[in-house]
Amino acid sequence: MKQNLSFDLSRLRRLAAIAVAMMAAYTLPAAADSVSGRISIQFGGAQLCLGLDGAPSADTELTTVQCDTAPTWTLLNQGATRSRISFGAGVDDTYCMDVDTAHPTDGEKVGLWFCANSTGANQEFSWPTPSGQSMPKGAINLTSSSPQTCVAPADEGAQVYVVGCNTATQSWTMIASAVIVAKNQIFTADGNFTVPKNGTYRVLAIGGGGGGSNDEGGAGGSGNVAYSELTLTAGQLISVTVGGGGVAGTTGTSGGVTGFGPLVNALGGLGGLGNNKAGGDGGSGGGGDAASGGSNGSDGETGGHNPFPAGGAGEGTSFNEDFAKFTSVAISAGAGGAANSANASGGGGGGGIVIGGDTSIRAASNKPGTAHGGVGYGAGGAGGKGTGGERQGTNGVGGWLIVEWD
Repeated sequence: MKQNLSFDLSRLRRLAAIAVAMMAAYTLPAAADSVSGRISIQFGGAQLCLGLDGAPSADTELTTVQCDTAPTWTLLNQGATRSRISFGAGVDDTYCMDVDTAHPTDGEKVGLWFCANSTGANQEFSWPTPSGQSMPKGAINLTSSSPQTCVAPADEGAQVYVVGCNTATQSWTMIASAVIVAKNQIFTADGNFTVPKNGTYRVLAIGGGGGGSNDEGGAGGSGNVAYSELTLTAGQLISVTVGGGGVAGTTGTSGGVTGFGPLVNALGGLGGLGNNKAGGDGGSGGGGDAASGGSNGSDGETGGHNPFPAGGAGEGTSFNEDFAKFTSVAISAGAGGAANSANASGGGGGGGIVIGGDTSIRAASNKPGTAHGGVGYGAGGAGGKGTGGERQGTNGVGGWLIVEWD
């Protein structure tokens, strides 16, 4: 019995040593040995790329997709005879390319499985990098299989399998990851938005600017700004309203509300409050004659007869961080309209938001040119001059809305 026990213990030690060595062989490599990109193949006269049949998870099957929508993959331990291919752009990703068995038959499906929980052999592939090139190219060979099997597509949009390494449709090339260019839809008038796909959407709106008031009057306030990130479902139809600019008058009228259905609403700026009164409230109240201009979203205030103030810079400056989230178009805060120091000049309108650096979108100046409207969509109109023949204020600028998605 003692001899048998000694033999069994000795055998167990040898098996344990072998197991440790095998586990060491399957250790994930360092980041310096990895390379990332899309995995492409020429198939049926078209270039296709490796993708997923659903969201990434354990047991998600691999398929072929159009390359402009293809995900990034990472070849771990590039140049080795045994390498893993992980989903994503780093060596610490959760899922790796996987075959159910280490010695599959032709037609075995290829999918994802946990990198850390795999026994190893069914995730080890040989994928060569040609001399003088930085990206791998050639057959992706499951090294443990005998006879040798390679990864191959069945058709566009169809399952990816391992089959015998003997066809011309098995040469895969790693290419640079796709640059995601955001798409958008911009509204300067009422309309509808049909959600093109499930996902997250960035929505930014500004209400219409208020109209300036006449005769030594306060200017219009700029429209308020609203921003939201929304999760939407493909096929949803959402009505969009774009607020019009307020109209100049004895007291300027308010700008209209810009809205994305019931989900996002940006109020319009108030009109100028009249002769020797403050600029209208809003994203920024434009200063009127005898009123100081708003700044960075504050309202105009009543004040002394001189100096005659410019309008405020607009609420947009409070949204710079949100503006930066949009990649399809440049968005910035517009300047408030200037007003000179001439007696009874009228106030400058509140500033709106500027799109793509185009400052030509702005509220008009009053006729004598002593006060100017704000700059950008949703800007407030100028107040009218208090002396001379032309004492009318000017109208505010209509609102604006953008929907952007990746």
